[in-house]
Amino acid sequence: MRSFTVSLRQRQALDVLDSGAHFEGVKSVSAERPVVAVFHEDASFGALQLREAARDVCQLVWVIDSTTGESSTSARLLAKSGTVVDLATLTHEDAVSQLRGCGVSGVVAFTDRKQVPAAIFAEHLGLSYRSPRVIDGLTNKAAQRRLLQQAGLPVPQFWQAPASGDREQLLVELKSAVVYPVVVKPQSGSGSRDAFRVGTPSDLADALADMVDEDVIIEEFLDDLTPREQQFAADYVSVETVCAADGYRHLVVTGRFPLAEPFRETGSFMPTHLPPAEIAEMLKIAESAGQALGVDSGFLHTEIKRTPAGPRVIEVNGRIGGGIPQLLQALGGPPLLTWAFMQAAGNEVPDVKFTPDGVAFFLWSQPPTDAHRVVSVTGAELLSDIPGVEATELSRGPGDAVDWHEGSFGYVYAASGKVTDHETLWSTREEILRTVDVEFA
Repeated sequence: MRSFTVSLRQRQALDVLDSGAHFEGVKSVSAERPVVAVFHEDASFGALQLREAARDVCQLVWVIDSTTGESSTSARLLAKSGTVVDLATLTHEDAVSQLRGCGVSGVVAFTDRKQVPAAIFAEHLGLSYRSPRVIDGLTNKAAQRRLLQQAGLPVPQFWQAPASGDREQLLVELKSAVVYPVVVKPQSGSGSRDAFRVGTPSDLADALADMVDEDVIIEEFLDDLTPREQQFAADYVSVETVCAADGYRHLVVTGRFPLAEPFRETGSFMPTHLPPAEIAEMLKIAESAGQALGVDSGFLHTEIKRTPAGPRVIEVNGRIGGGIPQLLQALGGPPLLTWAFMQAAGNEVPDVKFTPDGVAFFLWSQPPTDAHRVVSVTGAELLSDIPGVEATELSRGPGDAVDWHEGSFGYVYAASGKVTDHETLWSTREEILRTVDVEFA
């Protein structure tokens, strides 16, 4: 699954490559198919997964920037599975020239961070893509909330704390404006990294002092509609949408398992358990949010929270959500990654409607916030015996460090599969959590 750790995914991919499997690069594939540049990073979907999705659609050029932390493993994998353009080794003009020389006719990005360079290079190559202005609204949390507010959409109140700003003055200004608790997080973060709740002005001052090198956003804390201790599912969902020439096509609404403190995800399930009337409301809000941001192509992953005051838009992501393609595939749904390459290559995606067959899920077990290291893991080998569980992963074993600041991707183990209905899903989740015992230090 997309949710599994990068290191494990890369090790498996390299095992395949080292076994002698052949993957054609852009120079050896038939020139009849268009060439699409993938602006790629380790946090994206796996290279082999993307290569397979594009196989019958287009040829690929991998565009990376090794100065931003791309690992040697990732670079080795990409070099074996296609042509690589490393922006770290080229001037902007040379990179444009090289991409043009490869015959690139479309671009695509699967992470928030890579949408920015994808938009810039598409503009300089004269290719169709979202404009830098639209990308800013999709990747800058503060800019996004302003645009949504201006369109009359329900979003949390928010305040900005730029790294270069006068935070002491900001704290003075916030004294009369903020109702505690509030949520503090990096303005460009993802995966709930360093997102936490603060309850007093003093705690807020301490939090900002610990994040001096980052632009920070401070948000109104949104109460749950259902008390957390009574939840089978978290009080927020995501709407999965493809923006085609004929408008928005909402594919499905995805549910979430209850969050781990402070705001870490513990997995998703598809479709949501909400009744049809609420689903219809979520679809309407998601469409209005995408239109407010000027999105008319590509994919949207819109997160909406259910609160006592009504639904609130948490975030609009201009990409395919993590784990969503696998959940859809398990339900017999459309191949989203292939669709992304079809759009990038200038082709229309089919108008497919599907009825989910059962409920697909993936579950992550997060460490406690006070844990620093895994001491022991017992029972993980028994997970595959649980009805409905089809795949498991141990992400962190005895001796491995854990840190809640890593956010949702700092989980210890994962399980995924498919069950018949939501009642079975709730009991399967409980059985998974009972089966594995993790001791921390």
